[in-house]
Amino acid sequence: MTTTQKRAEWMIAHRAEIEAARTSGHGQCRGKCKNGATCCNQSSGGYGWIARALASAGIEAEATTYWSGSLPTPSTSINRGIAQYIDATAPQGLTR
Repeated sequence: MTTTQKRAEWMIAHRAEIEAARTSGHGQCRGKCKNGATCCNQSSGGYGWIARALASAGIEAEATTYWSGSLPTPSTSINRGIAQYIDATAPQGLTR
């Protein structure tokens, strides 16, 4: 079983908690929230594998391209509340 599959299984088992952790609202965002780096509702970058596992589990993560820095490399951000929940509660090896 791949790590993405293990993550997806864990996410399916914790779907209710993940959904409850979702943040909403874009009150203080810079720009139009097309970049995770300027959206107050998005996590930092580095959540591509987590976004893929959430999609596999059937959970919408609001994945967004994340660009920041002087020579940016694209990354992926997800809903901030979901990212915080996963980072705080997922077993080691299943986080980013």
